[in-house]
Amino acid sequence: MTIHEEQDLLSAQELADYLGVTIETLRNWRRHDQGPAFLRIGIRIWYKRAEVAAWIEASTK
Repeated sequence: MTIHEEQDLLSAQELADYLGVTIETLRNWRRHDQGPAFLRIGIRIWYKRAEVAAWIEASTK
């Protein structure tokens, strides 16, 4: 098991795959303060699963 699995984190690629969007879409969301909250650790971007779930719930109309 990797560290990000233990911490319940998703990489940007994992989140893009899950949401069915591109990495570029995630970059644009971050740039414009949209999308789920993220963590920057060094040059890597991570998303907490709980934050993603909360963002999806809040985005549901």
